[in-house]
Formats: sequence, structure tokens, C-alpha cells
Amino acid sequence: MLNPSLLEISRIRQIKNNFERAYPEGQFVIQEMHRQLIVELPVFTNCFIAWESQRPDQIFSDAELLFNQYMETYGIKEVGDPENIYALNGWLNRIHLIWAKDNPYGLSNSLFAAKEHAIYFHLYAISRCFAIHSYQTRFVPRPISTYQQAFHGGATNYITRLAAKALNHAFNQAMQLPLEEGEIFDVENWFRSKESLRAINGAVEEGLKEISKLPFERRVPISNALKIKGADVKKAIAYTTSGEHLSRKA
Repeated sequence: MLNPSLLEISRIRQIKNNFERAYPEGQFVIQEMHRQLIVELPVFTNCFIAWESQRPDQIFSDAELLFNQYMETYGIKEVGDPENIYALNGWLNRIHLIWAKDNPYGLSNSLFAAKEHAIYFHLYAISRCFAIHSYQTRFVPRPISTYQQAFHGGATNYITRLAAKALNHAFNQAMQLPLEEGEIFDVENWFRSKESLRAINGAVEEGLKEISKLPFERRVPISNALKIKGADVKKAIAYTTSGEHLSRKA
């Protein structure tokens, strides 16, 4: 593996800067990277909004605005916490396994077709698994706390699948609701509505009841992994498009 000296690094960075100035949409990668640790800003923005503001319904139009407002209000230190970025990216990597090309978990075809947006509702559902199980429904768990606890408890796959099932159930229930004559179910409109969030919360709550049916040796570590302490939760970000400052929800 290339291990350049400090002088070489300086020269290589100049080459990198020259290339990226000439081709702003490109990237000159200096060192080998772990693919699962590569974080893209638009994806991180959507993950951040889905988790921190608990409003994945806003990723369709207002995510960038809300993200910028949040940075102005709370600063880079909170927004750019490396551990939380790592955790959100880690959860998203787990989510992508559920949404693999061959749809291995049998998600609704209509939901699967909306994967581009649905994955962020899946991430939201994961956050709600921890909040609801911990009786902290008005709060948002710190991403890194959830990811570490799930990892050490061997529960990441179980929680990711539980959240996927909850999202799928909420979506299928919505599709079965009666419609006005001539009306058709609009997937995007459902995602944009707050009703989607209420339905996901209800489905997560029901899904969590299944834990009690697991064998003891599985039930205990999964249940413990989902329990978040008060020090590891905070208020969700209040949502606004008015340009006013943001605040934590009361």
C-alpha cells in the first residue's frame, strides 16, 4: 500500500486539488477507503433528518433547508459528531441488506419500488424501536448508543428486520384502506403524510411484542440492547420552513 512521506503528501494533495477544481463532480482519492465507511452528504442529510427531527416525510423537499438551519442553530460540533455519523451510516448499511435487489425479505412490491425514499422511513422505524421499547417515546436516542448496544448485544440484524416488518405492515395496512371512487393509492403521498409516521409507530409497537416470544437466550440480550438510558436520548428537532431558528420539541 502506498505510504507517502509528508513532502509527497503535500504534492499529492496539490494534484488532488488541481484535479477536483478542474472536475468539481469528481474525486481524487488519496488513500484506500473502507467502502462501508464512505459517507455521502445527500444521504447523510436524509439520514440525519429522518433520525434527529423524526420527520422522514420531509426528505422529499425540505431536508437540505432543515439541515442547514440545524447547523446554523446548533453548530457543526453537534451536527457533525463523528460517532453519530458512523452509527447512522452503519444502520443504513444494514438497511441496504434488507433492500437488496432480489427483495430477500418479501417486502411489498409497491413499497420496494419506492426504495429510494423508503430506506429513510426504515431508519426512522429503527430509531422508534429503541424509543418505544425504552418508554422514551417523546425523545430521540443517540444513534451511536443504539448502534453500539445493538452490536454488542448481537441484535443489529434482528432490530433491522423488525423495523422493516413494521414499515411493510404499516404500508400494507394503508394500501388496504378504502378509497374514494376513482381514487388510487399514491405511495409518495403516503410517505409525505404524518399518517405514515403514526402507522409506523403503531406497527413498531406491535412488532416489539414479538420479543417476548423469543427463547430466553435470545430475548434477554435483544431486550437489553433496545433499552436506552435517559443520558442517551434528547428532544427531536422542531421542524420549520419559515427560516426561523430551530429548537428542540417541548
